Amino acid sequence: MLGNLLAVAPWEIWASRQVGEVIPLCTNGATAIRDGLSLDINSGDLDRVVRAPVEVRALIREFIERQSEMKSPGTIARFLGNAFVDHPGSVIKLFVLKAVRSWYATDSQQFEPYVAMIQAPYLLLAGAGAFAAWRRGGISRDYVAFAALVLFYFWSMTIVVLSIARYMIPPMGLFIVLCGFSLSTVLDRFHLDSGGAAGN
Repeated sequence: MLGNLLAVAPWEIWASRQVGEVIPLCTNGATAIRDGLSLDINSGDLDRVVRAPVEVRALIREFIERQSEMKSPGTIARFLGNAFVDHPGSVIKLFVLKAVRSWYATDSQQFEPYVAMIQAPYLLLAGAGAFAAWRRGGISRDYVAFAALVLFYFWSMTIVVLSIARYMIPPMGLFIVLCGFSLSTVLDRFHLDSGGAAGN
């Protein structure tokens, strides 16, 4: 976090001196959320169509038809709140779809099956490593808690806006450590079992 602040600080200082106020790095919150909810379900290219349940497709179509009304995060939240009251299953399925797509989707919606195949073993190893590290306790458990907190932040933001794997890159760096921990745990156990068998 400190590294990110140091990277943008020179520009922020210069920009604030020019205009007399602090400028956020991003002011297109509503646009980003609209992009994230406007999934491509009618593309002419069948390989780029987002496959979704019928009720989710209907919700997306309704949102797209009313996009001109969605000028702020508040109006989008009200639309989703009303939709949840009327059709809770559709809204839940939409966000589950976005949550899953966060791990493999691309902006162009191309090569997504290949990205998913690459991500799957990585995530399985990270999950196994997190479980093993948590059981070990101490600093290992602290690391898992920290990594989970960072993951929760980036995953939540990615679900809210455009749900693509690119936005999940920052927490993935933390989970590489857990992949290594998972492999190390397996190798340690293998050596112990081999040593025990050799001793017998």
